[in-house]
Amino acid sequence: DSDETATLSSSSSLSSSIQPQRRSKRPQLDKSTGKISNLPLWRVGWVETPGRRNCLNVHEGKYTHMFETIFATQSTVPSEPASGSSPSASPSASASSWASFQSDEIDDDNNWMDLPSMYFGHLHLPGGTSSALSGREKFRLKTWKEELADESRFYDVDDDDDETPADRKNALAAADSGKLQSIAPDRSAVVGCLMHILDHRRMDDGRLVVLVQAVERFVVEEVLETKPYCVADVQILPDQEDLAGWNADGTVTSAVAAATTAGKADDENDDDAARKGDLGEEMNESECKHIRGEAVTASFYYHDYEFDDVKLPIAKTTTLKCNEDDDDENFVSKDEVPWLGISKLLPFAHYSSDDKSLDAANEKLTHALNPDKRKTISVATTTKNELPLERQLWNGGILWNPPPVSKVVIRRIEDTTDCDTLETLLWLALDDFCRATKFVLPEEVRCLVPPEMDYLDIHPAPLSSSSSSMSSSSSQCSLSPMYPKIRRQRRLSYLAPALIENLEVGKGMRQIWLNTPSTKARLLGVLERFDYLNNQLMGQFE
Repeated sequence: DSDETATLSSSSSLSSSIQPQRRSKRPQLDKSTGKISNLPLWRVGWVETPGRRNCLNVHEGKYTHMFETIFATQSTVPSEPASGSSPSASPSASASSWASFQSDEIDDDNNWMDLPSMYFGHLHLPGGTSSALSGREKFRLKTWKEELADESRFYDVDDDDDETPADRKNALAAADSGKLQSIAPDRSAVVGCLMHILDHRRMDDGRLVVLVQAVERFVVEEVLETKPYCVADVQILPDQEDLAGWNADGTVTSAVAAATTAGKADDENDDDAARKGDLGEEMNESECKHIRGEAVTASFYYHDYEFDDVKLPIAKTTTLKCNEDDDDENFVSKDEVPWLGISKLLPFAHYSSDDKSLDAANEKLTHALNPDKRKTISVATTTKNELPLERQLWNGGILWNPPPVSKVVIRRIEDTTDCDTLETLLWLALDDFCRATKFVLPEEVRCLVPPEMDYLDIHPAPLSSSSSSMSSSSSQCSLSPMYPKIRRQRRLSYLAPALIENLEVGKGMRQIWLNTPSTKARLLGVLERFDYLNNQLMGQFE
């Protein structure tokens, strides 16, 4: 995979200025809506999904410039942390924790806050820089609204291809009838992944080695810059279960849905909408965006526990100075990079061994789900009749469910939609798969087994005293009982597909998993694929 960048875009998609309330050029989170402004974008030929970790070999000049700018502008945290907290200002540190940013009085009278660490956006661009420089419309960076308006996404036609009216009519008819599973994959994505920079080193040949992990997904809202690299405003996209509302113990609540649809549906319909993570047609975007903002902010507070703070296994004391007079700048030679040691940190992120941050995260979640503490929602006249963003993305074919797998012996009730049931069935399928293939699950996945399923062969063993002194990056025990099960299920819904992405049934589906709107749909999609594989292993199909 190449790590090239830059793309060309029409001037109509550029923003002439940053909104007045933003007081920083560095990425900022709007806590009231869940939007991130000024996010640098890394557009490359592969897809990342939340829960993955990667080590980037950055050699393209425009991208080295982007990352050096990030290191220079995002390495310190200008926002005032909570009392008693002293966040690190080291460029290689993960900076302060999200628990340090409890105050609602961020950036004077608005909700913008600087992110407490180094972040960038990852977007799939087939072919990387060569595609971006081709000038072809399908590779141009677009916002989600521009993507919705581009009808060519339903049929993979280039500007120089021969397109007949019949081709276009048939493609649009398929899209309108819902027969199309997804848009043409060979185009620039608008749904990407928010990446957190853990550590980096500069090479003596000008390259950068950057350790990153994927934490959230987003959709492009507004393109701000395209040269020398792309910068955009993005909207973090929670899963539908997050928008429905859920308690710290992982149980789904109808509090949010009921509060926002009061008087519009009966109690039974409200409960059903909450269970399915559907906010309903009656809501508008002005109401929904505040619920989304609180869900996004609560989600970020779990990152301290969900993503361990690890460093590259490269000692800075052994690095080479670029010249004898330079006391500050150090460079790593090619022979000094322990690629084998780095590979042990990949491809999945580990949980932290310290669950103290869960107290603050669960408190933030409780606050977000309490209607009495929620700020009064003022409905803007201009967006009063606008559908929620998630519904617009679904109706337009930007979000979609994984395509079904044929010839599967289903071991569940057809209308199973409960995440708890799907999680249980998926672990049973994984247990069968591992037993039949002798496949050993990575510890980062095995730790997600529910504690009540300790009868499985793949259940993680408690951390022994001999290994208790080891870093959580190399050993992982069961998760904290304070960790919400819906967060555990979401992590599983992203990691389980990665186990079979080299097989035909799971190949090339990362963007599909990223564009799936709910944890439930991902769990169901990957369950069908493991059931299919288990059927094959049992010889039920030739």
